[in-house]
Amino acid sequence: MFLRDPDTGARTIVATGRTRRLAAASGRCPLCRGGLEAPDPYVTPYAFANRWPALPAGHCLLVAYSGEHTADLAELSLPAVAAVVDVWADRSRALAETDGVEYALVFENRGRGAGATLDHPHSQIFGLPVVPDRVGLCAAGACGRCSPADHALVVEEGSSWSVSVPTAPRSAFSLRIAARRHTAALSDLTASERRELADLVQRSVRRLDAVFDGPMPYHLWIEQGPPGGAVGHVTVFMAGLGVAKGTTRILGAAEVATGLHFVPEAPADVARRLRTARGADTMSDLKEKHA
Repeated sequence: MFLRDPDTGARTIVATGRTRRLAAASGRCPLCRGGLEAPDPYVTPYAFANRWPALPAGHCLLVAYSGEHTADLAELSLPAVAAVVDVWADRSRALAETDGVEYALVFENRGRGAGATLDHPHSQIFGLPVVPDRVGLCAAGACGRCSPADHALVVEEGSSWSVSVPTAPRSAFSLRIAARRHTAALSDLTASERRELADLVQRSVRRLDAVFDGPMPYHLWIEQGPPGGAVGHVTVFMAGLGVAKGTTRILGAAEVATGLHFVPEAPADVARRLRTARGADTMSDLKEKHA
């Protein structure tokens, strides 16, 4: 059920029965080989329809990264992460072209601290009936993401992507991976662009993990426009939710009520910490390691 607040215009989707999905988190992991969602051997990444969808049937997909219960984006081989990016691109395109879908949202909640109900590393793809209010659907020739990021906020530069801390981050350790060329959708990327994106996503996760010497819960989401269009600029956002070792950031009432976010460190200082984070190999080292 789709609702709109008559005073603020805020939109809400009522997903009845979603709480029943918690039963799948008990006992044997449903995403491991032989589990409820994977009773037979499968090739990873494994994408399938959510048994407890928040939207119409077939509009919510889960993407299990590996048959290994603890193999997340930081631990997979580079070819395996590239395969995940391919699934994100191909399945989000298919959803975007489905009747009743206005926007394909790729996202991941990493860890229980980020809201995940399953420990097995996975992401999701939603075919939304509306374009989210906060999505930056900029057009070619009038796109702020085509402009270079502030040098002080840059964490890493690739040939096709730029990694930086957002000017106004939503959490202390936020990262933005933006395509250098104005490309609307993941499915519009070339093979080399997808490969480099996989490399930088993995390296960004490792940078976040290095901040407090352990896996950092995060929210990851991808903003994109319709495939083949001029409106939209592919951008991966990662909001690291750690604020101290063993402490996860939770949105406060003021942030939920206003949409204003409070962070404990200046973006330029965060960029400096992430640039020098231990555990983030050089791109040449990673390519040699996963060749």
